[in-house]
Amino acid sequence: MNKDLLENLLKEIKSKHELYYLDVNKISKSYLLNKQIKFNVPVVVDDVIKENVKTGIVEEVTVTTDCDVMLEVKDTNTKESFIIFSYNIIETE
Repeated sequence: MNKDLLENLLKEIKSKHELYYLDVNKISKSYLLNKQIKFNVPVVVDDVIKENVKTGIVEEVTVTTDCDVMLEVKDTNTKESFIIFSYNIIETE
């Protein structure tokens, strides 16, 4: 394979990769954006991890390169923003 063919192949792969992430982000946003969720923000007290369950509205959704979902959530009580991942979600509306 000559260099030009290789460069064209890499451009095509990059283009498909970018489109893939646009699609999966669009799908994730359609399911989660502006939804109310219960989520856990663990806290450490005396070297012990304790659950800290909160309720909030999802303000932003991003699919990570390792195929997890990262969310920006605003607590409905305190209006504080949190960045959480899918494993922190307890329940969705």
